[in-house]
Amino acid sequence: MTDGLDMLDDWLERIKPIDLSDQSIEHRDFADEVRERMKQGRRSYGDKSFSLPFSTLIYESQQEAIDLAGWPYMAWRQLRQWEAKLKPEDELRVPLERAMECLETIGWHASLTWTRMGRLVTEVMEMQQANNDHEQDGA
Repeated sequence: MTDGLDMLDDWLERIKPIDLSDQSIEHRDFADEVRERMKQGRRSYGDKSFSLPFSTLIYESQQEAIDLAGWPYMAWRQLRQWEAKLKPEDELRVPLERAMECLETIGWHASLTWTRMGRLVTEVMEMQQANNDHEQDGA
């Protein structure tokens, strides 16, 4: 049996920012969190998840994308309620609006991610079908 985490470092390298910005530095912390979460999953479930069908893995990912819109919505709502209590000239209004815009962007990216994953399932199913047809034709 192959170690399900054998390609994790390669994956994390491929998804990191390409420059040496603060985002690149923060990515190292993110990568550490991903490694820990994957190890935690292995302790809880073994490597069973690695043998799930592609469509199941993407479905689970889509559920996470929904959370990536839902949780930030609740945070955005709190900030919106706080903003509503401020006087128009309050100096906190601008940074609060920026924070809310940031949360809106996270929700927007979650929506794009959810949609793209759904399309990806169809694309991969079509590739698998083409491969099966090719194999049946004696290639």
